[in-house]
Amino acid sequence: MRECVAGRERPDVWTHTLKTIEISATRPRLPCYGTVRRRNELPLLRWTLLLHDIAKPATFARMPSGKPTFHGHEEIGATMADKLLGRLRFDSASRRRIKQLIRWHLRPGHLADAGAPMRGMRRLAREAGDDLPLLCLHAACDAQGSGGLDTGARWRRMSRVLRALPQIQSRLRAIPSEPLLSGADVLRVTGLAPGPKVGALLRELADARDDGLVSDRRQALAFVKRIHGTYS
Repeated sequence: MRECVAGRERPDVWTHTLKTIEISATRPRLPCYGTVRRRNELPLLRWTLLLHDIAKPATFARMPSGKPTFHGHEEIGATMADKLLGRLRFDSASRRRIKQLIRWHLRPGHLADAGAPMRGMRRLAREAGDDLPLLCLHAACDAQGSGGLDTGARWRRMSRVLRALPQIQSRLRAIPSEPLLSGADVLRVTGLAPGPKVGALLRELADARDDGLVSDRRQALAFVKRIHGTYS
């Protein structure tokens, strides 16, 4: 990571990584810091920060403009980090969580750049589960340690997202957790074969429930029948 350039007016990837860890120890007013500290998970956060950009050197490329890109570094980095943690004999639960946090670490920034669409915010809050505070604090440290010409404006967008996500998750948890339909229900009403299309339909159904478009099994069946053509 040392001397791997990250962009104009930005530190190299190794310097950025060290900065994110420093921020995790010195800025307790960042979003979700109190929640993570109460759970005594700051060490896990710092391992995630240390490894979150580990694949940037391997994925480095330049756009025609000369701007560096690191396409897919979150997915490749998650796999690299998991192998490293295995060699260090980390327990399986910590490895799984760090791997997932690295895989998700760009999502809060993407939401901020997209204008914080509510459906995307709800989906991340639902999927991150109990690790949402860790993800939000990680994103805060990452953003604060990135440098660059647009740091202030980007942080304003990001901080709104990071403060909203736990509130959205709290509201979602007030909704009954039992799914309206099972995978078998989707197979039966659509005629689809088992596969990723079924999961995509169930995610669409969960989003529709959060949007208030469906609230019971009858409405859920009608919704799936109506939209399944887009997945066939």
